[in-house]
Amino acid sequence: MESEASHQQPKRNKSINNSQLSPTSMQDLISYLPPELVTEILSRLPIKTLLKFKCVSKSWLDLISSPKFVKFHLSLNTNNKEHTHHKFLMNCRPTYNFKDCSYKVLMNYHPTYNFKDCSLSSLYNESSTEAKELDYPMKSYAMHRRVPYGDSIVGSANGLICLVIGKMKFFLWNPSIRKYQQLPDPKTSVRCFPRRAYGFGYDKFHDYTPRGPYGFGYDEFHDDYKVVCFSNDDLHDDGSCELEVKIYSLKSDSWRRVDGCPCPVQQYFSGTFLNGKLHWGTLIDKSRLTTANKRIVIPKIISIDLADEKWGEMEQPCDQTGHINLGLGVLGNDLSVSCNCSHTHLDFWVMKEYGVKESWTKMFTLKYPEHRLGKGTQGLICLHMANEGEFLVAFLGSNFMICNPKGDSLRYLEVINSERFSNLEIYVESLVWPFSTGRTEDATKKVLKGW
Repeated sequence: MESEASHQQPKRNKSINNSQLSPTSMQDLISYLPPELVTEILSRLPIKTLLKFKCVSKSWLDLISSPKFVKFHLSLNTNNKEHTHHKFLMNCRPTYNFKDCSYKVLMNYHPTYNFKDCSLSSLYNESSTEAKELDYPMKSYAMHRRVPYGDSIVGSANGLICLVIGKMKFFLWNPSIRKYQQLPDPKTSVRCFPRRAYGFGYDKFHDYTPRGPYGFGYDEFHDDYKVVCFSNDDLHDDGSCELEVKIYSLKSDSWRRVDGCPCPVQQYFSGTFLNGKLHWGTLIDKSRLTTANKRIVIPKIISIDLADEKWGEMEQPCDQTGHINLGLGVLGNDLSVSCNCSHTHLDFWVMKEYGVKESWTKMFTLKYPEHRLGKGTQGLICLHMANEGEFLVAFLGSNFMICNPKGDSLRYLEVINSERFSNLEIYVESLVWPFSTGRTEDATKKVLKGW
């Protein structure tokens, strides 16, 4: 007679899915794997998860913090064809209601700014998406000092965002890991933001944010991050002005003057970074070179190489003179320009072969939306080109649109909670943080508490 034990079925272990794995159990599972495979697995995890895993053990902390791993993780995120790790950053301006408020309130009012982001891929794939407010650590700086000029995005590189608060308080910020660092002041000897030269000043009632002639990019040759700052005084009667350009090197943690700039940057958009260079659209006044009593303004593109800090010039694609707004950008891997000449539509061009004027190619023409006709072209930018040939276009403070030139279609996007925005930037989520010491030491602990 067989015993009862022989008839008993062995108990089956409950299946465990990935979501039930703790960092410790995950560590136990992959401790038997080759180091190369461990790196491959961890590099494909979200940043939130990686920051938590840094607390598991010293070996994991060293691995995830190593420059090699950070670089590999950045490369995977940057080259992801679905753009699932790219974020759309918005600097949202406040709306105010001054009805029935006193003169004292008006004079002492200083707006506060918020930064929000949303997934870039969701803008292409969903009819609506929601912008989420970011933990913006420099907000307390602006509020405490009652900065009248607001905050502005200078640019992004490798997941780092360069911001300027007020006139010239620069910060580097990685919103993915919630770390920031203030940079030294440039201490320029020339007055900045002249009203005559740039055509704008601070008006607290209409909230003009000075997006000054700055620039931010990565010097791959020297493995260095650099900020460029222009300052010049009012234009003189002969069209000249005193110009000073300074460049900040993170490695040296200092500013120095750079000479040889071809001309002032009279359009106040931040520099566009491509091929190791920063580019600005500007206007060169040729009136003083002619005897006719007529103003002749020629649009130009100037650039500076961040490696050797030498200046260059490019011809713009629009074969016209006059006050033309040149909106610079990057589409794919090409320099792009949006040209407004008629105030009814814009032409979008790309430079297929960098530095070759003849390679400028018109990609498409965008007719102005009805509600924008007669309001000027300031603020329209082409932000991104998807793999399917669609273009993401935005009017500052207004609309997002997806344009498909092949299908001759244009669809509007709903971005919930976006409010009015004054600056836009696309950045990639990354672990990059080039500062080794400083007041950002405990940032990871704060991040974990916030999540």
